[in-house]
Amino acid sequence: MEERSTTQQTHPSEDKSRKKIKKVAVSYWTLNVTILRAESVCSSDYFSESDCYVILTLPTATATTYRTATVMNNNKPEWNETFTFRVPTKVKNILEFMLYDEDTWSPDDLISRLQFDIKNLTIGQKETKEFVVHAEAAPFSALDVDVRNLQSHDCK
Repeated sequence: MEERSTTQQTHPSEDKSRKKIKKVAVSYWTLNVTILRAESVCSSDYFSESDCYVILTLPTATATTYRTATVMNNNKPEWNETFTFRVPTKVKNILEFMLYDEDTWSPDDLISRLQFDIKNLTIGQKETKEFVVHAEAAPFSALDVDVRNLQSHDCK
């Protein structure tokens, strides 16, 4: 995780008597998350294996939702897709992963929803995390996530 600060300029709204611009320093981390693979995903499909994809969200960092490509007809999908977040340092940051089975004729099936507090990561260290997915259906299933370049930024 990389921590930085940026300066944001704010203007008083409709107050023409104030001429000063207020500068606010904001510290943040750069977080790169790579979705590697899932194993032993239990298929919800009747005639084939799962068509898996992962959705990532980090609401404190961005309103953007990231999504991997769909790996078709595979209960051991591999993605190796990387997503970058700019994460504020002064709030609790929970990264959420949702593993889905894509369906053509019905709503996609949510296989598992996982939450991870990024405070458990070490700044400057590459870490690979394995999360248990849907333990009731497949006790050895997992989602592997590689966290790289967790860097700190503090600019003044």
